[in-house]
Amino acid sequence: MIAMDHQTCKIAIWFSIEGDLRFLSHRDTMTLWQRALIRAQLPVEFSKGFNPHMKLSLPLPRSVGMSSLKELLVIDTTFPCDCQQYQQKLEETLPKGITICHIRIIPKGVSLLPNWARYEIHLRSDLDQTQLQEKIEAFKNKKEYIIHRPRRGRHPQRSINLPEYINWLELDNRHLRCQIKVEPQGTIRISELCEALDLKEVESILEIKRLAAGYPEELMETDID
Repeated sequence: MIAMDHQTCKIAIWFSIEGDLRFLSHRDTMTLWQRALIRAQLPVEFSKGFNPHMKLSLPLPRSVGMSSLKELLVIDTTFPCDCQQYQQKLEETLPKGITICHIRIIPKGVSLLPNWARYEIHLRSDLDQTQLQEKIEAFKNKKEYIIHRPRRGRHPQRSINLPEYINWLELDNRHLRCQIKVEPQGTIRISELCEALDLKEVESILEIKRLAAGYPEELMETDID
């Protein structure tokens, strides 16, 4: 058992999200989990102050319409938990489309930020793959492909060099797979990569799926036998 200060601890909940639930926004996904945690009567810690809220976060927000094999939800609890018991209680409250992969206690001091994310883009069968492969090779040969993000809310205007964030990119039959770099200040959007390759969502893409993300090993291990 990992020692916890003041009987509180952080819990990593790994889950998949597929089907119609992939169209939930980030905010709606958070609301879904808040309601599930309340129904399961788990001891989630709340913030202090006039408007207390649950202490939970999704470190790598998912885009609307994207399914994922392993998403990470981090929650703060008021005392250490039995992860297997937590999983059983949560599974009774979650809707179809969300499946818990595993739950574990997060050791103190472990970073909750990933350094890479891997994706798979399922392409339509009538897409010209020879032409797409040529575009991929041309893109991979570029050292600079600048995209400009306009100012949005509290986020300032940014200019990003897209190739600097691509670890690898490959086309396998009707699946385009890539691994992108994630930095503390952010990362690129898959939609930006698709635009650079002239892939239009409705005309070319059936589904985008996040396959994995590169978190510290202490987060990836499971406490459940």
